[in-house]
Amino acid sequence: MKHKDDLVFDKLVWHENFSAYEGVPDPEKWFIETGIRNDMEAQYYTAESENVSVKGGVLNLTAVKKDCGSKPYTSGSIKSVGKGWKYGRFDICAKLPAGIGMWPAIWMMPVNSEYGNWPRSGEIDIMEQVGCDPTVIHGTLHTGKFSHLRNTDRAGYKDLKTATSEFHIYSIEWQPSHMDFFVDDELYYSVVKGEETVAGYENEEDRILAWPFDKEFFLILNTAVGGGWAGMDGIDDEKFPQGMEVKYVKIYQ
Repeated sequence: MKHKDDLVFDKLVWHENFSAYEGVPDPEKWFIETGIRNDMEAQYYTAESENVSVKGGVLNLTAVKKDCGSKPYTSGSIKSVGKGWKYGRFDICAKLPAGIGMWPAIWMMPVNSEYGNWPRSGEIDIMEQVGCDPTVIHGTLHTGKFSHLRNTDRAGYKDLKTATSEFHIYSIEWQPSHMDFFVDDELYYSVVKGEETVAGYENEEDRILAWPFDKEFFLILNTAVGGGWAGMDGIDDEKFPQGMEVKYVKIYQ
């Protein structure tokens, strides 16, 4: 979707091809998360090599059937360090796991939650997949007005038969006025700022509730297990270990 006031994203401003460090992600670029992010999920994130590793230029975020910290699984999650972006083209080349209960995600959260706690300050889900439906990928925006808490998610999806067997490029183009979601450069979903009313927003509070995407966000890559969405049909223990593989991240502004 093109608009007359669109910014042009033709300058590569950040690039990670996971070749600088063998064994672990570049600590200058990535922070390895540890602990429990969400009590409904079944994994405990660790910095162990069986959960987070770089081999041959590929990042592996692997879930393992292993008790840790009151959880029955361990897994991997990393987030960008000391860096946030506002607007741009974000390309992530990844291959996804296959197995009931898996929940890999490529997503973004605000560097500073200036508009308040989640979901008021926003969340950008570039790609999510759940193991009960492994050939469908999802792109979603969460805000104070639009989220699953209200059953008002702004979400699109695409059938992708080779999501678990081949690498694909998952992307967004984040413009001041809209957000476009792509797979392999094919547009499958768009959200336009202010589209829910004819006249736009009546005041700044309404704008914040619907579109808080005018602040810097950081990037997260993770493989979750279970939870309120992915765990609805249980977890297939026969499929472990498994996880998401990532070849590169490219950010253009």
